[in-house]
Amino acid sequence: MNISQYAVKKARLNPKRKSKNIIGKNQLLWDLGLSSQDMENHTKVVEKIESLDREFHLVMLSDRFDESLVLLARLLCWDLEDVRYLKQNVRKNETRKEITEQARQILKNWLKADYMLYDHFKEKFDKLVERYGKEKMAEDVKSLRLRNKQLYDDCVVEKADNDKLKGEFKMAVSKVEGYIVDDSKPWCSSFARSEPSYTTKLRKKQQLRANFIGRKPLDPIEQKRKAQQLWKEKLKG
Repeated sequence: MNISQYAVKKARLNPKRKSKNIIGKNQLLWDLGLSSQDMENHTKVVEKIESLDREFHLVMLSDRFDESLVLLARLLCWDLEDVRYLKQNVRKNETRKEITEQARQILKNWLKADYMLYDHFKEKFDKLVERYGKEKMAEDVKSLRLRNKQLYDDCVVEKADNDKLKGEFKMAVSKVEGYIVDDSKPWCSSFARSEPSYTTKLRKKQQLRANFIGRKPLDPIEQKRKAQQLWKEKLKG
């Protein structure tokens, strides 16, 4: 069942999210902490959006990703070189399905709370772009894309799926593509590492910084050893 079929057969009936499901209706707000009951309450949704607005300096939009990265680089005083990237989790062409206009409208009604969230931060995003300067933004987006192309040319040997990908480059699902990179350039691997592998490395680093591995505190000697190990991994890319 593709997304358009799901909209017509399932979402049209406006099913509520089951409280124990980790994937479902209004996934954005669910991931941000709103309960399945509260997402059906307009007032609760508005309060949650207002709370999020106070917490985040910048909310990035996936459909305007390059503009988002330019704004992030400015906010963190980074160079555009620091936010260049290889596209990840891109579906293979044969697995892509166009959403019909009928399905789009059904989903918009069913996912009303998530649309409220998106519309709020899209309006705020537009104001940030205006403040940044539209011409300046266009120039910097073009510059970032040139850097991305150079990164691709420098690193990528082949785009591939899980039939060819191995180790830390193997994707979470087989319907998306990843990269085989030039192994003579160790720094390339950090750009091509799959989401699960990257998440694992990130969590290990977070645990180390919190001075915990799981729930067990590290003694100073073990902490130093772990830090040295992470630093060696970082140098390897």
